[in-house]
Amino acid sequence: MTALAVVHGTIGSPGPCVALLTWSDASGRVLGRRRSRDLTYRISLAPGRYRLDVEDDRPLGDARRHGGSHVLVEVGAGETLDQPLQLSPVAVLRGVVEVDELPGRHARLHVRHEDGREWRLRTDTHGRFLAAGLPAGAITLTAYDARRHFCSPAVSVAAERPETVVRIDTPTAAMAVRLTLPDGVAVPAAQGSLVDTATGEHHPITVRDGVGAATGLTPGSYELVLTPSLGVLGGTFALGPVAADELIVTEVVVERSAVVTGRVIDGATGLGLLAAPVCLLDADGLELERTRTDHRGGFVLGRDLRTLGELTVVVAGGPERRHVQRVAIADVEVRTGRRLDLGAIVLAPSCTAHWAPRLHVSTMTLPATRV
Repeated sequence: MTALAVVHGTIGSPGPCVALLTWSDASGRVLGRRRSRDLTYRISLAPGRYRLDVEDDRPLGDARRHGGSHVLVEVGAGETLDQPLQLSPVAVLRGVVEVDELPGRHARLHVRHEDGREWRLRTDTHGRFLAAGLPAGAITLTAYDARRHFCSPAVSVAAERPETVVRIDTPTAAMAVRLTLPDGVAVPAAQGSLVDTATGEHHPITVRDGVGAATGLTPGSYELVLTPSLGVLGGTFALGPVAADELIVTEVVVERSAVVTGRVIDGATGLGLLAAPVCLLDADGLELERTRTDHRGGFVLGRDLRTLGELTVVVAGGPERRHVQRVAIADVEVRTGRRLDLGAIVLAPSCTAHWAPRLHVSTMTLPATRV
């Protein structure tokens, strides 16, 4: 077993605060978050390369909020690394949103930094906004009215600029997306985002029965970033431009993923086991996906699953059993767009857990007393 590395240190700050530490792997996947009230930290990591981000945990609208920073570290097995982090004072971004030369009351504001991070704000009753603790660098602002019927062009500012005026004067657009599989079947359910290619703003979209829509879009060019779902591969698809006050409908064809199905049954009764855990492991023994069986003992695996070999399906007894039993099916091969049915997976007879009904105990209560 590989020994874990330890990374620790102090967090420098110009004043008292609660620091929020986030660590990510080399691919950018967030591995964990932790708050520090004494401005020290200590985390255990597997050998590899990581990014540590530290920021002030106060709300973005708090003018006392400090600016954050990040460092890249690389640790080996059993290594102990002393890595200090730093919070620093930065200029506060202030401004006002105007609609028809009047203050934009409760307008929505999207703030995006050049490194890809983004925040969302609301203006007050006077149309003013405040964002503190933003890192130095170029910042893009896009404002919407409270109902997202009108928007402003993207405004590029610097974090050190003391005052910014954003004017809302452009009608927003809407876009509907039809998602189908190569054989023409509608995608039953999926999640994704419409991404503005100019500003990088994400607009969440939910697909049901092959149709998803988003409103309140800034006119421009968009692409669909689809999250992998059961039986459907994810990906990025160009959708083209949309003009102000326009609704366009775009059709997108997505690929099927590989799917593994089966049924877990009890060897004594022949009935399906409820909520039995089923996991899929790769050739190195790393878990790719995990699920539980339904009331009939059936299971389906296949979120972003592509052509692979030497897989292992491990099935364990569910909560209906007292003893943990595991059955492994090795050398499983799957292909993109194909369904693999493993059939019935039988667990040997074992003790069955019988759940006793909850006892209702009557207690004596004192009568209420008026005071």
